[in-house]
Amino acid sequence: MEIRIIPLDKAVEERAHWLVRLRWIAGGAVILFGLVAALVLPEMRTVPVIGVGLAILAYNVLVRIGLSQLGSKRSLHLQILLDWLALAVLCHITGGLDSPFLPFFIFHVILAGMLVSRRACLRHGLIAIVIISGMAMLEYAGFYPPIQLPGFLPSPRYDNLYSLLLFLGSFSILILLTVYLSTTVIQHLRQGEEKLMQLQDHLSDAYDGLRRADESKTRFVRIVSHEIRSPLAATQSMLRVILDGLAGEASAKVMELTRRSSSRLNELLGLINELLDLIRGGQPVAEEEKLDIPLEAVIRKVTGDLGTHAAHKEVRLEIQLDSHDAIFRGDSQDLERIVVNLVSNAITYTPEFGVVKVTGRLEPDHFYRLEVADTGIGIPPDEQQRIFEEFYRASNAKHEKKEGTGLGLAIVKVTVEKYGGRIEVASELGKGTCFTVRLPVISLAV
Repeated sequence: MEIRIIPLDKAVEERAHWLVRLRWIAGGAVILFGLVAALVLPEMRTVPVIGVGLAILAYNVLVRIGLSQLGSKRSLHLQILLDWLALAVLCHITGGLDSPFLPFFIFHVILAGMLVSRRACLRHGLIAIVIISGMAMLEYAGFYPPIQLPGFLPSPRYDNLYSLLLFLGSFSILILLTVYLSTTVIQHLRQGEEKLMQLQDHLSDAYDGLRRADESKTRFVRIVSHEIRSPLAATQSMLRVILDGLAGEASAKVMELTRRSSSRLNELLGLINELLDLIRGGQPVAEEEKLDIPLEAVIRKVTGDLGTHAAHKEVRLEIQLDSHDAIFRGDSQDLERIVVNLVSNAITYTPEFGVVKVTGRLEPDHFYRLEVADTGIGIPPDEQQRIFEEFYRASNAKHEKKEGTGLGLAIVKVTVEKYGGRIEVASELGKGTCFTVRLPVISLAV
């Protein structure tokens, strides 16, 4: 999940705008309450209630207009103060300390804890206590008697000063406790958010470092591979001249040493070629470079080329392709690389008189399913998750064939995933292996 890092000034500005948006709802709700009360309770004085709702909307307009001149912080404090006054008036005209709107003081304290600092929230909580207490004492003294709601008896709190003071003390403690709890929770949330932001920074730096390291590795391998491959290929050609007798007669010992050198050079060239294939397999193909490739034609070509290898090992190679109109959009070399590695591996690790079966079909979701199954040596269960790692070879594969780089399946995996495909393996030790590749088919031939 991406975390947006918002500068402090910007965050305060967003909170100020959010409070303005919230107040449109609050003012509208008060007006709606007054209108509904006028219908349900005709004897209730609803005009003052509607007037308070209109006043809330009016000062919200002024706050919205003057937000840029006041500044975000001042605007927040002014908005909260005006809300306290509006709530006090609303409570006074709907029953005083028995008003259904009195709990909204608690709600607004929580809201203040979300919007301002702990110290500022405490100040606003104390202001709320002063406003409520002042309203209650004026009502108790008879200067501004509370307007009772129809059907409700006058509150007994106004008959006894001690009862009134006890209520105000309890309500004040509740407000202060709400200030403490809300600001504590918000503070912990903000600290957690800051830690997440710091973690995102660290992860972003680490990702950039890994990306640069991977790019450097890719450049290094590509340069070194090209620089080494050319002289190695030249050396191999010269050794071939000696082995073919074109450089004159050589002793048996020289010929044997030359053959060994040529064999080792072949292994080294194979490793370099596979390293380059691994790099190419992971590199995205530009859209303009992609071609529409008849997928099954490539599969038949590759399996045909590998038929000699299968015949030499006396392994039966079976081909069953059900969709002749599947079109793969991409690089033909990538597709050949996938099929060559899977089929050649299957032939290599299948004993004499075994079977390698290549099947392919188009699935309803426009993915082509290619399966390469063999009756070979299989893969140990505890090693099946590692066979797609670079340079990893299964333990029984090393006994079967000493030579090998362990890059073939890694090449297949990165190439398949580059096109949004997936590769899976199912194997039973001593009975065989089945690799399943799903590749997206961009279009179908007509």
